[in-house]
Amino acid sequence: MEGTAPKQRGTTRVKTAEQTTNTADTIAGVTTDATRVTRGASIRLNREAVLLLRLTLLMTGLWILAVGMGALLYTGRPALKTILPLIRFDRLLRWAGPLLPGAVLVLRYLAQVPLQEPATGAPLPAAPPPLVAVGALYLGVTAARLGLYLAHLLAAPLIVAFRGVEGRAHVMSDHILLGASLTAVLTAEAHLLAADVRRWRPGSPGSRQLRHRTLIVAAAVVCGLLFALVSTEMHITARHFHAPQESFWAVIVGLVAFQLPVTLFMLRATS
Repeated sequence: MEGTAPKQRGTTRVKTAEQTTNTADTIAGVTTDATRVTRGASIRLNREAVLLLRLTLLMTGLWILAVGMGALLYTGRPALKTILPLIRFDRLLRWAGPLLPGAVLVLRYLAQVPLQEPATGAPLPAAPPPLVAVGALYLGVTAARLGLYLAHLLAAPLIVAFRGVEGRAHVMSDHILLGASLTAVLTAEAHLLAADVRRWRPGSPGSRQLRHRTLIVAAAVVCGLLFALVSTEMHITARHFHAPQESFWAVIVGLVAFQLPVTLFMLRATS
């Protein structure tokens, strides 16, 4: 009996050691799998963030360059409306400016590009944010610009009183502020379009995929055309209609009030 007890205790110790080893292996396996999943999500987040930030820096930089060159070439006198190269677009911008990026939005959502199968194992871009969320973001940008415009109008008498009777009643250019809001929205649309292109299925497209690609390309053309027209219009505004300091403050306020919130929203929505 005494000899049997040590054997049983020895057997129990061996089984306990095996169970401990198996448990450790299981925990290590789960930890490895979790690390792989986390690493894949991090890669996807970094790729989307880099794509968004590159487009933001490119488009915002080009827009600031257009305004800055106009301010440097400021003539000090308004140009005649009849000889402005974008007089028709200027009128359209004043009456329906906030609605123009809606054309890009509608084309992109009509496309409804499906996600491709992860054949290569590479992480896919995150699904685009819902139409309601994007529409609410754009309405928020428009509401913020109108609020700043009304505040500027209400402050005009105080500005005139402070500067004197002959002083200008402008602290910043509302037209350039409008351009800043449109640039922020068009930058967001450009990022979503680029992400849609990454979701295309590899190989020759079928009829449905071809329709999707046609709509996405059309949306990209409209987005690029609107951005070029807005940037050119802002250059003309800064060159002929507003003093350089007014253009400068409009750019600063536009970056803080529009571009920064839109970029943060897109980072959260696409990560």
